[in-house]
Amino acid sequence: VIRVTYVAIMTILACVLPFFESVVGISGAISFFPISIYYPFAMYRKMYGDTISKKFNLLLNMISVFTLSVGAAATVGAFRNMITGWTDFQIFNT
Repeated sequence: VIRVTYVAIMTILACVLPFFESVVGISGAISFFPISIYYPFAMYRKMYGDTISKKFNLLLNMISVFTLSVGAAATVGAFRNMITGWTDFQIFNT
């Protein structure tokens, strides 16, 4: 239900706003880390928490920090793209 609602809201926003690619970029940048990295790592740790070595746990933490920083940079870049595009936008001008 939450995923369907999220997709519906993002689709409506993308159709209403003139910068479709920026909205998709923001949506992807915000949802990248939790869906692709955090949730799978959390489930792995939940299932195999007792058998994970300290080195492997450190590796998972380093990957998490790196991908979180990539997701944050992508979010900043997507917002920057939308803001710079918005300054040049003129409605109904082709």
